[in-house]
Parts: sequence; structure tokens; C-alpha cells
Amino acid sequence: MGRLLLTLLHTLRRNLMLFAAIVLVLAAGGWLRGEWRHIQRIVGELPALRTAWADAGNHQAALAQALAGQARQLSGAGVGQLDAQIRVLDQEIAGLQRQREETTLLSAALQGGAPLPQQLRQAAMRDIDIELRRQQRAHLLLLRGRVDALANRAAALDRLEQRRLAHVRAYAAYQDALRQRAAFADAAGLRARIPVTPSYWQLRDLDGQVRRLRGATDRAHGAFLAQQGLIVRFPAPGMVTAFQVDEARLGMALAPLRARLLEAEQLEAHSAAWQAWLAVRPVLPVAFGVLAAWWLVPAAIRTLFYFVLAPLAARRPPLVIVPGAPATQCATHAAFRSAVSQRVCLAPGHALLIRPEYCQS
Repeated sequence: MGRLLLTLLHTLRRNLMLFAAIVLVLAAGGWLRGEWRHIQRIVGELPALRTAWADAGNHQAALAQALAGQARQLSGAGVGQLDAQIRVLDQEIAGLQRQREETTLLSAALQGGAPLPQQLRQAAMRDIDIELRRQQRAHLLLLRGRVDALANRAAALDRLEQRRLAHVRAYAAYQDALRQRAAFADAAGLRARIPVTPSYWQLRDLDGQVRRLRGATDRAHGAFLAQQGLIVRFPAPGMVTAFQVDEARLGMALAPLRARLLEAEQLEAHSAAWQAWLAVRPVLPVAFGVLAAWWLVPAAIRTLFYFVLAPLAARRPPLVIVPGAPATQCATHAAFRSAVSQRVCLAPGHALLIRPEYCQS
């Protein structure tokens, strides 16, 4: 009974170990197959990814050059032209953003509709279009701000000139009034100092006119100084630099395509499985040829022996082990001739030497 239980336990343990090994092999095989398919798919995308990267770079360079030329043409434009171009850019950016959202929703609904490199290429070009138009819009806003500032400064300078002329006129009137008072005072003499005389009251009127004109002159001068101080606090705007592409911001548009390309290049360069496949792939046809020869050559040789050599051998006289020997109790006379199998009885002291490949077990 104990031996039976021990045998059952050994059988159960062996089967459990075999079952665990089978599960391990199946799990490892599934994981390796998935990893290999992943590597093969990504590395297989490498040529298309490189083409997409080159296309995106060419598209970026061409669009940046076109927008830079357009910005140069608008460098001397007025506010109206700049506002019109900014509205056009806003409409184009909004349209591209709607297209991007619709494409994202369509890709989510139809998984695998287009190859991934093509999707990344289209997304990168669309993001480049959006980002470059945003940068051009920001540049045009700077130009518009400078035009506004120049217009405001020109208006301020016009007001300053008007107030200068007003001060000049007020000061000329004040000087004219001073000369009139001085001339009247010299002509009136002592009469202008006697309160009861008409000359005195006329001189008082001239003094009041001088004071009013001096006040007007002071106010005109104060307005001129105030406007001058405003212009000092409001300096002339500097020149806006030419339109330049911000490569750092464009890098964000190319980030998904660049990440996929780097992943594929790293897998191609550092994956041991892929390097082994590249090393084995050139010799696979030769290996298949050797394997086919390993299986086909023996069959061809056997076919040659059967259909060519065997008929020739059948025409030859039969082999006789002991020519002229009488039949023994364990073999007939035919037993000493060639056949598929023979049973031979030897006399005491005799030996029969046969090649091992001629014997059957």
C-alpha cells in the first residue's frame, strides 16, 4: 500500500511539473511573440517615419519662408491692412484646429484606418501650420502696436506744436501790451499817477490787460510744458525685428513624430532580438537549402538505389555463403543464397564475418 501511494505521489509530482513547464512555455511564447511583433512593427515603420520627418521639415521650411515674406510686405502697412490679415490668420487657425479635432475623433472611431507614420506626418504638418500662423499673428500684433504708438506720438507732437504756437501768440500779445502801457505811461507823465485824472484810470486798465495777458501766457506755457513732459514719458517706439520662427515652440508640434522615430531608431540599433534577426536573415535561404538537402538527398539516394541499382543487382547471380555445402538441420540449401533475411547455422569452430550494415536487428 505504501509503495502504491509513493508511486502515485511521484506520478502526480511529475505531471504537475510537466503542467507547470507547459504553462511557462506557453506564457513565455506568447510574451515573446508579442514583443517580437511590437519590435517588427516599429522597426518596419522606420523608413516611413524618416520620410515623414523629412516631409515635415521641408513643409516647415517652405511655410516659414512664405510667412516671412508676407510679414516683410506688411512691415509698412497701416492698421487696417494689419487688422485684415490678423482676421484671416484667426480664421485659418480656427479651421485647422477644427480639422485637428475632427481627425482625432475620426481616428478614435476608426482605429487602424491609416498607417501610424502617415497619421503622425499629417498631424505634424497640421500642427506646424497652426504654430507658424500663431507666430505670424503675434508678429503682426507687434507691428500694429508700433503703428498705433507712432500714430499716437504723431498726434501728441501735433498737439505740442499747437500749444507752442499758442504760447508764442500769447507771449507776443503780452509783450505788445507791455509796450503799449510803457508808451502811455511816458506820454501821460504825472497825470497817470493822479487818481482823479482820466490818464490814471486808463493806465489802470492797461495794467489789468497786461496782467490778463501775462496769465494767459503763463497758462499757455504751462500747457506746452505739460505736453512736452507727456511726450518725454511716451518715447518713440523702437523698430520691430523681422519675423523669425521660434524653433522651440515648433518642436512641440514635431514631438510625437520625433518620439516615434527615436523609438524605432533605438530599437533598430540596440534591440538584441532585431540584431540577431539581421544577422540570421542573410543566411536563411542557405539554411533552408541545407535543410531541404538533408531531407531530400537520402530520399533521392534511396530512390536511385531502388529504381536503378536494385534492378541491376537483381540481374546478378545470388550470393552463396558456403558454395556446395549440404543443407543443415537449421537451414535449407536456399538459406545459403542471398535473400531479404537468412538464418545460418555454423559448424563448431567456424566463424562468419559480416559487415554491420548488412545485418538486421
